[in-house]
Amino acid sequence: MKEELIVEIICEKEVGTAFYVAPDRLLTAYHTVASFRTTGKNIVKDSREGDLGFEIDDFYVDLAVLKVKGRKSSDYLPLLNHRIRIGEELISFGYPDTTKTDDLRIKGRITQRLTETTGDFKLRTEDVDDSFDYQGMSGAPVILADDAVGVVIEQDGGSLNIVSASKLVGQLKDKTITVEKESNPVDLPESIAKNVEAAHPNYSVINALDYSLAKSHNNWALLYGTPGCGKTTL
Repeated sequence: MKEELIVEIICEKEVGTAFYVAPDRLLTAYHTVASFRTTGKNIVKDSREGDLGFEIDDFYVDLAVLKVKGRKSSDYLPLLNHRIRIGEELISFGYPDTTKTDDLRIKGRITQRLTETTGDFKLRTEDVDDSFDYQGMSGAPVILADDAVGVVIEQDGGSLNIVSASKLVGQLKDKTITVEKESNPVDLPESIAKNVEAAHPNYSVINALDYSLAKSHNNWALLYGTPGCGKTTL
C-alpha cells in the first residue's frame, strides 16, 4: 500500500482523509468538505508535495471528488469493483483527528451487509479499542492488496461503515476516474476468447461427460489429451 497516496484534508474546521483516484483527483466523504467555500481554508496535506489547494468537482451520496490544484505527481490508488464478502479481511489507513496519533493503519473484517444506510458494508476493526474515536478517518480508503475497494464514511460504535467501489460504477460524472473490473480466475483469457466463441460444441463428447459424471456422482472430471485436441474449447 502506497500510504503517500492517502492524504489528510482540511476544510474550514473539518479534518478528514482522502486518497488519489486519478493524478489530480481525490475521493473522500462528502461531509468532510460540506463547509467548502471558494475563499475558505481548503488544504490537502500531501506528504511529497506539501500543502495543496482543492475544489469540489463532483459528489455522489456521501462521497465527494476533489480537484487538486498544482499536483505534479501522477500516481494514484486504483478503484476496484471487487465483490466484498462477509468475513473478508481488509485494511484501511487514514488520519484520525486526535493528538494521540498522526496517522492510523487498521485491519478489520467485514461483518455485515447494510441496506438502509449510505454505506453498504460494516468493517469491524480488530486492532483498535472499541472506545477509539475515528473522527478524521472519514474518506479513508478500504484496501485489498494495492487497490481501493471501498471508502470509510462514518463510525458506528467500534465499526466503520463503508461505501464499496462497486456502488460507484456508472455513478460518478467525472470521467477521469475509472472503477476497474476485477478479473475472474475462471474467465477465459482474451488471447483465446475469440477462438472459443467461434468453436462448435462437440455435443457427443459433452453428452458422454454428462453421463460419466452422473454415473459416478462426482462434481469434476479430469480432461487430458495432446495439445490442440480441444480441451479448452470444450
